[in-house]
Amino acid sequence: MKKLLNVFVLIAIIIFIISKVREYNRYNIGSDYDYQINNEVDVTYHDPIFLQKYYSLCHEIGTFARTIWYNEGIDVKFPDKNNSSSISASKNYYQMITSANYYESILKNSNQIKKQGFSNEEVKFAEQKGLNALGLNCYFFLGNITKINDSNQSIWLVQKLLNKKNFAIKEDGIFNVETQNAVTEFQKKNNLYISKTIDIQTIKKLTE
Repeated sequence: MKKLLNVFVLIAIIIFIISKVREYNRYNIGSDYDYQINNEVDVTYHDPIFLQKYYSLCHEIGTFARTIWYNEGIDVKFPDKNNSSSISASKNYYQMITSANYYESILKNSNQIKKQGFSNEEVKFAEQKGLNALGLNCYFFLGNITKINDSNQSIWLVQKLLNKKNFAIKEDGIFNVETQNAVTEFQKKNNLYISKTIDIQTIKKLTE
């Protein structure tokens, strides 16, 4: 009789533990549902509202996952495919993550540009032209339209970039006929306007 009682007590303890685990899981989901703020973003970005939207969205992602878990028992990472509410919640969660990634990529690009010594105004220019840090460097070193026998650091950089694209030209910083031919060929291969010079669209494509 005593042994039987011990079995019942053990079963009761197991049931109690399981219920507590379920209760804990109901109110707590892992930190991997959060969206971590990237420490490489530009905290002095030229558009403070844009920056604030990024911070707010990072916070909202984890909050949304916990709220939907607490109120409806929906796991946004593992939705029930037979439950439309579950599928919708999961879709919203990943859309928020996609938006955060978008904000983050722009803020990281801005930070990388500023590390090269550029200002907020120059960051705005780079964004308008679709340039990254390397592309902006090329653009500002080039100045005006490149002409035959022009020589500067940016031409040397463009020559290196062209060679990384399987060209084989001399890296001497001089816009000679060989370099012009390589630029023209690169423009043709990438369906760019055939300007035969190092224009902004060519720089953008080379530095992608």
